[in-house]
Amino acid sequence: MAMIGEDDRHAVSRMFRFVFDVVAGISPGFQVIVTEHADINEEWYQSGVVERWRGGFALIPEDWPRREERR
Repeated sequence: MAMIGEDDRHAVSRMFRFVFDVVAGISPGFQVIVTEHADINEEWYQSGVVERWRGGFALIPEDWPRREERR
């Protein structure tokens, strides 16, 4: 398993800060869904997290019908 360096952490933080700032400038209440495993320990980031999809809790629930079951 590769270790994530500080440069990578800073790059990810800058990327999410950019997304956060652009979305905030577009429209209050505008929503962006980002599927990523980052968990940045910054108040601006944590305040934007609405759901954490882990441990069986997912954007697309496992109990949704499978394609072959819908036929």
